[in-house]
This record gives sequence, structure tokens and C-alpha cells, in this order.
Amino acid sequence: MLAAFALGWGGLGLGYAGWGCGAEASAAVEPRWRAAASAVDLRWHAPSGCPSAARVRARLEQALGARTEPLRVEAELSRDAAGAYHAEVWLEGPWGSTQRRLDSPTCETLAEAVVLLAVVSVGSVDATIPTVPEVEVEVEPEPDAEPEPSDPSQAVLPGDAPPLIEPSEAGDAAAPEVDDVSRLQPDEPSEPAAPASGDRSEGPRGDLRRSPEPSPVLRGIVRLAARAGGGVLPRGDFGLALAAGVALRRARFELLGAGGLPRTEPVLADVDVRFDLVAGELRGCGVLPIGERLEGLPCAGLELGAMRGRGQGSGLRTELTSWQPWVAAAATGALLVRLAPRVHVWLGGSLVVPLRRPGFRLVGGDEVHRVAPIAGRGALGLELRFP
Repeated sequence: MLAAFALGWGGLGLGYAGWGCGAEASAAVEPRWRAAASAVDLRWHAPSGCPSAARVRARLEQALGARTEPLRVEAELSRDAAGAYHAEVWLEGPWGSTQRRLDSPTCETLAEAVVLLAVVSVGSVDATIPTVPEVEVEVEPEPDAEPEPSDPSQAVLPGDAPPLIEPSEAGDAAAPEVDDVSRLQPDEPSEPAAPASGDRSEGPRGDLRRSPEPSPVLRGIVRLAARAGGGVLPRGDFGLALAAGVALRRARFELLGAGGLPRTEPVLADVDVRFDLVAGELRGCGVLPIGERLEGLPCAGLELGAMRGRGQGSGLRTELTSWQPWVAAAATGALLVRLAPRVHVWLGGSLVVPLRRPGFRLVGGDEVHRVAPIAGRGALGLELRFP
């Protein structure tokens, strides 16, 4: 795909000299594009060793010039085991939105391609292409017709045109010897070579000028988190939660399963009650980009499960077990910190409101435990995304 960008760049005469000369070129046009507020919203996620977000933003602002159309560019770069670089690029502007995937052996070239893709998408290539001056061609006037000779005998009649081959000294026209008749036949026009499968260019700008094809990016997510809180089980809630779901660019949906460590509440010297909770949650979240490596997630969910209380001890004649349904609404706020293109750290907190408050008591005795009207919990985990 970068081959198409390279062809399009050369055909248009853009002449970007690369990042090494970018500083000099930026200094030359700094008064022009720094005078107005930048309309570029850049989200740049790249491995170490790649151009920084500040350098890419400077190249974008330099290339866009004085244009003020709002433009959002989000690029997520990664490096494979072979050392090649890949980029997922999303562009949004007044013309719509589009997604592209770029590949290159170097990160510098990939960054240049992202800049070119953004510039072409807003139709501002003409603002940066040096114009080629028109060349005036002087047309020589046709020579005047030769005057007719005064002597009619010297006039050249139409059928008396001079021969193309001058006669030899012997007076005979020497015909050229031809050892191969095929040399006298014109070469057959060669058919144009079919473009390579990866080259989709159509003219100087290639397929970069195609109509944008909005296509949401759908990714799978898996997360394992440790949770701690209070208000549901006696003496605190501690456990693990496993989540799986799908993530779009601005929303995500998850299904969680959670279990806690059993908690024991003493009642008498020889009697206690053991509590545990098993529940699942259906959760939906919005996605709010905060920085290059940080996202905010406001979420809402519904928890369904079962809570168990079991009396045990030598002071009981019979050990009984009671199950009660667990239904609660949960509001969660979380932060996602990007460690790698597919690895994130999850840090969140939830406010849980039971729609039904389970309570437990011993037979013929007082109430041992009842869930609080409002409970809270925090979670810390590791999240993986694919593909």
C-alpha cells in the first residue's frame, strides 16, 4: 500500500524531503501556519523509536498550511516480530470518515505516509504542491512558398519528386540488403502491464481520493481483574472478575462473571455463618479519549446472581443453607492506560445499588447479616484486545 503512496507522492511532485529536512522547512513557513489556531486533532500511538506526536503534528500543520477545516487523525502503530511497522489510521472531517491500514519497513516512512493520507483526505494537496511554470513555445512561421522558376523546363512536377535513395556512382540505386525481414516490420505495441495486486492507484492520487468508507473498528476484549469493596458481604468483599466483550471506537459492551472469597460472621462462641456471592454483570460503556495513552470509561450495568448463607458450628443442631437472589444496578467509572497496542491496564470503581437486599437470620434467632443499601468496590486488572 505504501508503494501506492510513494507513486502518488512522486506523480504529484510533492517533494517531501523527509524528517531530516522537516525542521528547516517548518521554520520557513512557521509564521504562516502558526498564526491561526490548529484545527488538527491528532491521536498518535507509536512504539519507541518512532517520530513523536509533536513532530507528526508539526508536519501535519506545515502540510495543511492555512486551512481551518477541522480534521481528526488517529493512528495506532505497531511493530511485528520481523521488524516491519504497521499502522491503523482513522480520519474524520467535514467530508466524513475513513479507515486505512498502512505497512512499511521503517517507522519514519510510515509517519510520512500518515501525513500524506491526512493531507489528501482534506483535499489540500494543491496548497502544498509547487506549481510548474508554463513554458511558452514559439511556433516558427511556415516558410513562404518557393517562387516558381522562371524557366518552365526546370519546374518540378508532382510525379518528378526526387528519389529517396541517391544513385551510386555506377548510376544504379543501391538497395539496402536486409538479412532479416522482421527488422522492417514495426514492433507490435506492447500491452500495458497489469498493476500489482497491492497497487490500487488511479492517477497521481491513487485510491486516496476514493469516497470514504465509514467502517467501525470492532475488537474483542478480555480482562482479568481483582476486586475489593464493602457493603455486600460482611467484613469486606474480595474476589476476581473475568470480563469478555467487544469494543468500538466510542463504545464497548462487556459480560462479566465474578466470585468472591467466602466471609464468615461469628454469631456465638460455637456458631458462625459463612457467606459468599456469585454474580454476573451485563455492562455498557462509553469511550472518552483523554490522551495518547489514556481513555475514560463511564459505564452502567445490571448484576444478577445468588447470595448464599450457611450456618455452621458445633452449637447448631442442624446446619442449614439459604440461597437468595442478587439483583443490583451498578455505575462504574474506569481509566484504561495503554501499555502496548493490545495491552491495557484497567483501574475502576463501582457504585452498587441492590434492587433487593438479601438478609439472613438463624432459625429462632436475630438477623445475622443484611446487604447495605449502597455498596462500593474497586478493581485493578489487565486487559487484552484482539485483533
